[in-house]
Amino acid sequence: MASGKPGAVQIASEPMLIETENDADELCKLLWNKGRRSDVIVFSLPEGSNDWSETIIPAREVARRLAGAAHVAIVSQAASYRLTDQVGKALSVYRQAVRTYRPGFDPSVDEAVAHPLGLPSRIANWAGGPQAYRSFLVNQTLSRTVSGRDSQRQLPPFLEVKRVAGELRRQTARIEGESDRDLLALAEQEIRDLTAALEQLKEEQDGYIALADQEREEAEQQAEQQRQSNVFLRHRIALLENRLAQSSQPQVDLPDNLDDFEGWCREHLSGSVELHSRAFQGIKKSQFEDVQLIYRSLLLLRDFYVPMRRNGGDEAKAAYDAECARLGLDEQPSFAGAGWGEHGDTYLVRWGKSRLLLDRHLKKGNSREERFCFRLYFTWMDEDQHVLVGWLPSHLDTRAT
Repeated sequence: MASGKPGAVQIASEPMLIETENDADELCKLLWNKGRRSDVIVFSLPEGSNDWSETIIPAREVARRLAGAAHVAIVSQAASYRLTDQVGKALSVYRQAVRTYRPGFDPSVDEAVAHPLGLPSRIANWAGGPQAYRSFLVNQTLSRTVSGRDSQRQLPPFLEVKRVAGELRRQTARIEGESDRDLLALAEQEIRDLTAALEQLKEEQDGYIALADQEREEAEQQAEQQRQSNVFLRHRIALLENRLAQSSQPQVDLPDNLDDFEGWCREHLSGSVELHSRAFQGIKKSQFEDVQLIYRSLLLLRDFYVPMRRNGGDEAKAAYDAECARLGLDEQPSFAGAGWGEHGDTYLVRWGKSRLLLDRHLKKGNSREERFCFRLYFTWMDEDQHVLVGWLPSHLDTRAT
């Protein structure tokens, strides 16, 4: 790492160069630092590149414009692999993308959208080009800084320096024998300087807040439009799924390993079953031996549970129960119920702006040996009409554990 240690909270005006796995571990310490109040903007290099200048937008310019406001880092390809191992693929950054890690980062509960990712294709096609995206990134970061709860506390140090400087000028004037009239003039000038400085800071802060409010209003409008579009698309998907169910259902290949689990889920579950980033972390740690049961349980949710919840009816419920029995699975309330709070955030996942309770789970086996015991914790997203899987394939903690 050629410039500074990421573990240090002090913000530099040059990017941190994250070159090795050890550098990546230090960067992770900064990301997880509970005392961190500033964003960490991480730039990645193109695949196969070792040239620090090949970020999608100039990272050095961003670091200098955000000096004192945000940490900026560049990760090599090797370091990005290590970062992915630590935070999971959904929350990592690689192949020339740019990710902003907000304060309070926790990959065990955070959804990827909580830490914005700029893909290189999106940046390249940004209105006004990559340079316009750079300005957008800088303005977003600055607006968050000045509108945060500590923004007022950031003003006094600057003003205090001005005040102390004025005091030193008056002391020097006394030593040099200036008259009371001259000393009074210096004090009055100091008051004017401090008032002007405070007004300038307030104007700048108000400008950033106004910009942030405008961008937030535009984002809310876009979100509402997206929500309406999603309602229409969900309706279309439901129609297509019903037609597919009435025809011959194509056979889904069941891998005998978990190497491309995330890709398999994207291909076969989209629109019916969503997996939280925390679930993918559980898969990476999996010791469960019956790998195909993991895939079959997800298809059970897609093909039987989701239609049952969307359409209702005794026939759909009977079909779901029969498939559970065939797979040897039981669906029960998780220990989330009344006692979920005894386990901290174990049964909670963050999804957008919400924190959701994993109130149901599929289970097979009672052994505490992870090779033979299967659990899949999920909840039904009523508004979106799909299942959210928050953890698998091992136990979540209960009072018994």
